[in-house]
Amino acid sequence: MCEGKEERPRYQGSINNSSHGNGGDTLENIEEAISFWRRLWESSGTGNKDAGWLQELKEAIAERVPPPTEEAWQLEPSEAVKVFHKKRNWSASGPDRLVNYWWKRAHALHEGITQVFVSITKLTKLHPLWFSKGKTRLIPKPGDFSSKNQRPIT
Repeated sequence: MCEGKEERPRYQGSINNSSHGNGGDTLENIEEAISFWRRLWESSGTGNKDAGWLQELKEAIAERVPPPTEEAWQLEPSEAVKVFHKKRNWSASGPDRLVNYWWKRAHALHEGITQVFVSITKLTKLHPLWFSKGKTRLIPKPGDFSSKNQRPIT
């Protein structure tokens, strides 16, 4: 650490403030927050797979997303680019570490990206694991730092 400069502050909150009724939910430091969310996001076999709301969610998705079809289809680069233009320019980057601003302007790559989209839909096996990975960040909500007072965003 440079002399005269303070280390960037971490989450701070009163752990003794019980005015919000948090009880034992208050997190004392960032390591506790990491541990709390890691248990939720990185564990498998948790949750109720037979919960009624899951079936309702599946039905709602099925209404909006057409079932896959076996017939051949084409995707034009102009159609794929329309999807890019709907994305926010400076939102968090993916594994490629490129923000959407650059993908929109990489005209030389648009045809190749279109071919990749089509190829992925034709896969007969499960998609590659990297395709569904993301980084989750905790965004603190106003008020005391607690497990209930964090908004995860991926």
